[in-house]
Amino acid sequence: MINTKNFYSILSRSSDIIFIILLLVLAYIYDFNRILFLEPQSVHMWRQSDCLSFALNYFKENRGLFEPSINFVGVSGTGQTVSDFPLIYFIVGKIWQFTGQHEFIFRGLVLLLFFTGLFFFV
Repeated sequence: MINTKNFYSILSRSSDIIFIILLLVLAYIYDFNRILFLEPQSVHMWRQSDCLSFALNYFKENRGLFEPSINFVGVSGTGQTVSDFPLIYFIVGKIWQFTGQHEFIFRGLVLLLFFTGLFFFV
């Protein structure tokens, strides 16, 4: 009798590997190896700059997770503003403390989160 549990286990692992290879091939086709190293640009340049500003302030000012700020200090002079949940910016700021400030780390982390979400969605 065929052990279907082992068959489905092997099939699942091979389909996971195929999916990961497919994601890497698509990333290469869409030139992600070049895009990762670009500065903020296109129609969402303002949002990319704001995100980098949050991460930069976490990096330079060693702020707490719930104290996000941007480079524009505004009327209050603190730079604190309302944003979405700042966990990604906080993590990037902490990574920058070890590696230095590089935009590709921010884009790479967001891309990794996106690909991980796709992997577990399928």
